[in-house]
Amino acid sequence: HKSADQDNVKSCFMLGSMYLFGQVVDQDVVMGLEFLKKSARLGDLVSANLLFSAYETLESYEDAFYYASMSADKGDAEGLYNVGRCYYEGKGVDTDELVGVENLIKSAKTGNELALQYLQTLGTHYATAESIEKITDNVEIRLVSNSSHSTTFYLRFTRKSILDMTFVVDGQCFLEDAVTGVRYKLLKTQNCNVYPDVNQVKNDDIHEFVLQFEKLPVDAKSLTLVSNDYDKVVKFSNIQLQYAN
Repeated sequence: HKSADQDNVKSCFMLGSMYLFGQVVDQDVVMGLEFLKKSARLGDLVSANLLFSAYETLESYEDAFYYASMSADKGDAEGLYNVGRCYYEGKGVDTDELVGVENLIKSAKTGNELALQYLQTLGTHYATAESIEKITDNVEIRLVSNSSHSTTFYLRFTRKSILDMTFVVDGQCFLEDAVTGVRYKLLKTQNCNVYPDVNQVKNDDIHEFVLQFEKLPVDAKSLTLVSNDYDKVVKFSNIQLQYAN
């Protein structure tokens, strides 16, 4: 305990794990959590992730979300996955599916298999060609989910396309079915960029947004992303909405 009392991160983590799981020492969950909290406060993300798991098991979801956020704020893939689940499921925080998907995508982009699997359970097919359409060399759109109440897309474009895509950045757009003429309202947009101000990035940098619209029918074939004043349009028709859950 001496080195742990002297704020040694490794010792705090080891003692916390030992007490939490009853390895070598008699199990003492309370003592284990205290050592892990100390290690997490000292910046150890493994401890923060372990605290998330422990509190989730204990169904103390607000505490679980706190430590998941501590890890996610540092860009940790496991932390982003855990925060994404919390937001999507409303565990320890108000439900926000869009923020949940945003964090899950960030985690999936690092190669986190759990995040990829979770996205697939949402009907996302995040990594499949069927869900992606390359509109131009600089613009790509993909289906994220088509749930019972909304349809969510991930939009990716380079700085070179910013003048054409400003209406998306500003959230001033809607979806229109080119065949039926039915319009679908934009419910929410989430900026996934490292820099919230698109003017701060270079020409070849990537802008990423998650757009949540009113629920689309799975048989919608040809869609148009339209600015509210109708002066900008982005057409796409190959995304297969039948992958909806």
